[in-house]
Amino acid sequence: MAGATYRWKPGGSRFKVPRHFDGSVFLLEFTRNWVNEVRTDANGQIQSMQPFLASMAWNQPIQMRISQSGIMYVAQFGAGATVYRINYVGNNNQPPDAIASSDVDSGVVPLSVHFSSLGSTDFEKQPLTFQWDFQSDGTVDSTEANPTFVYSQPGLYQAKLTVSDGKATGTATINIAAGNTRPVVTINSPPTRAFVAQNQFVDYAVSVSDREDGATPTTISCNDVISTPALGHDVHQHDGIPVRGCTGSFATATGLIATENTWQLLDVTYTDKAVAPAPTLTGKKTTLLHFKRIEAEHVDFIGSWNDVATEATMDPLGGNLNVAFINDGSWICWNQMNLLNITSITYRVASAGLGGRIEIHQDSITGAMVGTPATIPVTGAWQNWQDVNVPITDPGGTHKLCFVFKRNPNDKLLFNVNWIDFNGNGVSPP
Repeated sequence: MAGATYRWKPGGSRFKVPRHFDGSVFLLEFTRNWVNEVRTDANGQIQSMQPFLASMAWNQPIQMRISQSGIMYVAQFGAGATVYRINYVGNNNQPPDAIASSDVDSGVVPLSVHFSSLGSTDFEKQPLTFQWDFQSDGTVDSTEANPTFVYSQPGLYQAKLTVSDGKATGTATINIAAGNTRPVVTINSPPTRAFVAQNQFVDYAVSVSDREDGATPTTISCNDVISTPALGHDVHQHDGIPVRGCTGSFATATGLIATENTWQLLDVTYTDKAVAPAPTLTGKKTTLLHFKRIEAEHVDFIGSWNDVATEATMDPLGGNLNVAFINDGSWICWNQMNLLNITSITYRVASAGLGGRIEIHQDSITGAMVGTPATIPVTGAWQNWQDVNVPITDPGGTHKLCFVFKRNPNDKLLFNVNWIDFNGNGVSPP
């Protein structure tokens, strides 16, 4: 995303972007979550590109503006959507970072809530003091770091924490709904992290329970339960058409691109029927389904890897990258997979090295082995691709699955992996 080009000028805010960045172009990366500063010459040719505020935990930065007074603002998209004001502090005291949390955010009155300031910090490591306003009335109700408060009257309250280092303050708020309890949504099927193909129908069954409203299908009408299929894409999603009901089916996405990391989602929501002044509350549950072809290089989004790297691939069957530089003991793990109705696995592999085998381990790299290892041959070149198919037996349930690459201890450069196919019906009807 194109961010902003900074033009320093005298005056403005004392918190403005410093003169050091005069003429810099700022770029935002929506998916990879970074902001970079680019320097150019008089002809606009790039001279350098540096990470900007790399310590910030950006989450889908989508827009940037620098005001007339020189203050930078950055907008984020998605579930954590917000606009940050970026103050340049320099050698001045920085305000503390206030973090507020609670054990519950709703419930019947009297509602006892345990609050916490855990995580609140000060850049200069100064001792902190705390003030809590639990009822949004401007009154300090507690100066404890982790107090408890009982709400006796129904309503929506914004509990506010103010943290001070003696020179500056930081604040954080939590919404507390007293007099109503958030509904609990359950997706009974399909199981999370199971497998689907493109343009297939998947049956679903959901249920809802609520302390005040009851449960489906008796005192809560299934017509009030909304299910929305969506295409997950890296760290955001594209919603489909919502449907009502506790059972039904939805069509999975089509037109997937191998270079993009995608999965199928199902979001289910129910909004309860509170009696004022207690607010209505929405319960939500989401299940994620894997598509049957998974590009190996996408593992880092919902998994982890060790002792491997990616490289550009020339495989004509898809993806810009493959996993390479695999040694004995290297591995890639997906946090959750469910092999329901998966009968075999196909690996897309190439090797000008030693070849080897791929073992699947459940829950950890040393956990119980799932199925039999796949023997990976030497194919004659690092980009000479072959398919290797092995049968698999569903161990039952959703587990972390680790694909561990093996040969002999200390063997190096075994083979490359482009993608993994999970064959069988998965959770789509045959």
